[in-house]
Amino acid sequence: MMTLALVFDWSGTFLDEADAVLQTTSAILGRFGRAATDMHTFRDHFDVPLSVFSAI
Repeated sequence: MMTLALVFDWSGTFLDEADAVLQTTSAILGRFGRAATDMHTFRDHFDVPLSVFSAI
């Protein structure tokens, strides 16, 4: 099964947006009953392209 996602990168670089992406990811996880994540764990799991963003 293929999961589709739409990803926005407003400034053209994910490095400057790391904190905002972390906060957004934690908010989404919370909506699904999952615990928020910290920057270290986020960096261990987040990767580009999004298809390799592993489950936290």
